[in-house]
Amino acid sequence: MAIQADMAAEDQSRRLFAVADVQFGRLDALANNAGIMDKA
Repeated sequence: MAIQADMAAEDQSRRLFAVADVQFGRLDALANNAGIMDKA
């Protein structure tokens, strides 16, 4: 399952964890995959 959220926006961060809680009941692991790609 992937949930998109801007971690700089508190409301989106809270929504991410609320959705994960409903789907799985609790969070055992989190993979944060973020970065900036150079198009050159």
